[in-house]
Amino acid sequence: MSITEKRGNLRKDLKQDILLSVSVLRKEFSNVKCQIKTEKYEQKELREEVKNAKDELIRPDRQTTRQVAPSLEHMPQPTSSGDQLVLPSGGERRKL
Repeated sequence: MSITEKRGNLRKDLKQDILLSVSVLRKEFSNVKCQIKTEKYEQKELREEVKNAKDELIRPDRQTTRQVAPSLEHMPQPTSSGDQLVLPSGGERRKL
């Protein structure tokens, strides 16, 4: 555009063609940039979805391999008088 403004000897129809071409190119570049942003966002969402699906597939395997039988250490035991011990409120457990 600056060339067309500096050069006064260009024909008016050539000047208009150049301005129109520049305008069309700017619009197309803008459209391409928007498409790239949209595709990147969609790719990001798909990657997250795949990651979540993989985590869901792995998670049940982890749960079955890490299951541990409950400890009998914290179970109330009857005393000699027949009374039972009371566990602390809130299900708190002692640290070993």
